Amino acid sequence: MKKSLIISLFLIILISCSQTKSIREPASFTARENRLLRLLEKGKIGTREFLAKLVGKLRVDHETLPTPTCHGQEMRLYEECVGENEEEMVEDFLERLMAVQRANMNRKDHRGQKGKMVRGFHAKEHACLKGEVTINSSQALELHQGVFSRPGKKYEALIRFSNAKGVNTKDFKPDLRGMAVKFLGVEGERLDPSLKETNTQDFVMFNKPTTIGSHPREAMEFAEALAKGKMATAKYMIKNTKVAIELNKAFSVTRSLATETFYSAAPYGLGKYGDSKYRAIKFQFKPCSHKEYIERGRGFRSQDYLENNLLKNLKEQDLCFDINLQVQSDVRLTPLEDGAVEWRESDSPFQNMARLIIPKGQDIESDKSKSECKNMSFNPWNGIKEHRPLSATNRVRRLIYQHSLLNRLENTRQMQRVPESQ
Repeated sequence: MKKSLIISLFLIILISCSQTKSIREPASFTARENRLLRLLEKGKIGTREFLAKLVGKLRVDHETLPTPTCHGQEMRLYEECVGENEEEMVEDFLERLMAVQRANMNRKDHRGQKGKMVRGFHAKEHACLKGEVTINSSQALELHQGVFSRPGKKYEALIRFSNAKGVNTKDFKPDLRGMAVKFLGVEGERLDPSLKETNTQDFVMFNKPTTIGSHPREAMEFAEALAKGKMATAKYMIKNTKVAIELNKAFSVTRSLATETFYSAAPYGLGKYGDSKYRAIKFQFKPCSHKEYIERGRGFRSQDYLENNLLKNLKEQDLCFDINLQVQSDVRLTPLEDGAVEWRESDSPFQNMARLIIPKGQDIESDKSKSECKNMSFNPWNGIKEHRPLSATNRVRRLIYQHSLLNRLENTRQMQRVPESQ
């Protein structure tokens, strides 16, 4: 009886393990890769050093990039390619995202706390701030569309700075950093009327010009690896060399959020699709060149130093970011669907379209400010049709971001903060 019970339990465990979605690992690693994994596991090297040694001098060669195709046909400028079974893939991602959020919920954060569900990505907010955007006049008249259509127009804005991982981490640990900006008082036909906000436009970015991998599938696997810990993440890097190359350039310790450039990474439409002025673009928020900010000193080990640094800078002066757009110029060198390929400025120069000013003297330490920050939502699909998100990365984000929000609000029993009309 006991023997049959043990066998039954073993079979149940075996079946459940076979059904669990996990990172596919290579059948074997090279001797060099195994040596690096052992050094990382023993703590003799950190994640940053592991990446640098793994990648070495490898680079993405733009000159050998293939011409992208869609279902056997060469793609054209500004054209998306919706993959087969994409809806099923998104449904699969939603289940996996919930598993990642639950796994992260059970990990201790930078304060030693656990048990609270946070965002699936960009979990730690460094600060939420208020600002004002002024639209500039540009010689590129075809770019004056959507929120950029009227030079001199001003928008109130809400800004959230964050990390990139799905768990609260110490600021001196290597990570990407996020910046999300919400324009208020935006008029126009909404992309997704099911979202609660009715007069806002969100811009979601991080301090890296490319996405995590060529396809959102790689980004999902990366999130799962992060949730499992550093060794799973290291094995993911070995499997995904292209991702490792890009992260090696960007996965660093940030000295100050005031001096970082933030990128959309994924492309967006600009204007009405089918119109002669319609374009596919990427955007960046770049610190204004005339500003000098305080950066952290060497050896600074405060777990929240990025928030403290923002406070220090905002006591002295405003923060300033130029908003620049970049137009797709070549289907091969500036592809829409492969987010891992950087749109180089030599292939498509940035055009300045607006400026964001974040006034000094703001209170970002109060409990009210922090609570509002946690319950605010940013979604690339929260906006008007003139700024329609493009590519598989953004199509996946449509539901992923919303479900991440709903999972979090349900767990914390909080309400979404909807900004008031301006």
